[in-house]
Amino acid sequence: MVELKMLRQKIFGLCLLALFSSSLFIQFGICQEGLEESTTYQISIDGAGSATWIIERRFILSSEEEVTIFESYIIEFESQKVEYLEEFSNETEILVDRGSLITGRSMRAENFDVTIGLLETATASYGVIKFQYDWIGFAKIEEERIAVGDVFEGGFYLYKDDTLIVEYPQEFSIQAVSPLPDEERESEQALLWYGRRNFGGGEPIIILITANIESENNLQNSMLLIFAVILIVLLIFIMLWVFRRRNGKKKLVNGSLKKEKFEIKSDEDKVVELLHNIGGQIYQSMITKRLEFSKAKTSILLKGMEKKGLVKRKKMGREVIVTLL
Repeated sequence: MVELKMLRQKIFGLCLLALFSSSLFIQFGICQEGLEESTTYQISIDGAGSATWIIERRFILSSEEEVTIFESYIIEFESQKVEYLEEFSNETEILVDRGSLITGRSMRAENFDVTIGLLETATASYGVIKFQYDWIGFAKIEEERIAVGDVFEGGFYLYKDDTLIVEYPQEFSIQAVSPLPDEERESEQALLWYGRRNFGGGEPIIILITANIESENNLQNSMLLIFAVILIVLLIFIMLWVFRRRNGKKKLVNGSLKKEKFEIKSDEDKVVELLHNIGGQIYQSMITKRLEFSKAKTSILLKGMEKKGLVKRKKMGREVIVTLL
């Protein structure tokens, strides 16, 4: 009976210690000596930000004597399950209340359950204790995003052979996760981390987005890609146009451009054309402005054209009127 009592206290104490703060994990590390065990933490998140927690603790029973002792413990456990369940729910509610205080969100724990049993495999026998509850308000909801991690004030610790599994709903996908998981099972929509691992404060961090946001992001990315392609095509077109233009100008040096030299209009032709286009009369200052001549050049040019009988000048106030003859 002494051995049975010691095993009962050891197993249940270890399971409770595995649920809470980092300081208790340290205590757990001391207490686990002499009994091989592993813990799997499974957190299944729903679309409302709540989560079902399942903490499964396995103890390796390496001899027939240990199996017998554990079988006896199962009988005693079942007879006192109500007390164990109450203790588990009380401790969990403390944990959830602490999370609510840290995050400022309304939280509660409900649907508590504790089960115990033996698991026989081809290689070993295990004593298995499974704790389960629903943590309402576990994750932060941000529009169409779910943010996980702010309840882990002191981080999260996995001992050797421990596993953390985070499952997320089908209508969501992962936008960001830190630290990166050791394994990602896309078909099961699950992220897995294996011990030994010491997460920092507020970790693990997981950001989930709905398919709508992902579609919008994909659409934006597609639009940016299309815009980039159009921009590249335009740049190529412009470069080709500039290249052909320059190349065409070089080819014209020995051809058309030589002819253009003989067709260049004289300054007198420009003045005559200007006067003809505006009706045969204009102010001298306007000739200077439109033909971009200097005042001195315009005056000398018109004086010469007047001598040739091409134009006539007449002073009117401060202006000089030039008339085409």
